[in-house]
Amino acid sequence: MASRLSQSIATHTRVWYGIDARGQIVGRLAATLSLLLQGKTKPIYHPAADTGDHVVVTNTRHVTFTGNKWDQKLYRHHTGYPGALREIQAKQLHDKDPTKVIFGSRVMLKAPPLL
Repeated sequence: MASRLSQSIATHTRVWYGIDARGQIVGRLAATLSLLLQGKTKPIYHPAADTGDHVVVTNTRHVTFTGNKWDQKLYRHHTGYPGALREIQAKQLHDKDPTKVIFGSRVMLKAPPLL
């Protein structure tokens, strides 16, 4: 039986996860990543505490979308200038930088509360 100290150390340490994204669906992968990054898989989770783990995602070039999302899904960002909303298709963004398709799904991460 493990001592209370070793249980505490095992619970509070940040774990490094290596995730292979080959053949993974982007939305489901992003949901899993958000749980790990927020620390919701740990028994000590609290919204005000930073208990998340470290995640390394490999093979992002080989992710998939369901349906026609390669052509229909748009990633939007605003440059800050009036009328400067930019849109890019998922296929074009994936060709440009495959990691941005996954990290563009950061909307699944909970926003910090306003104080």
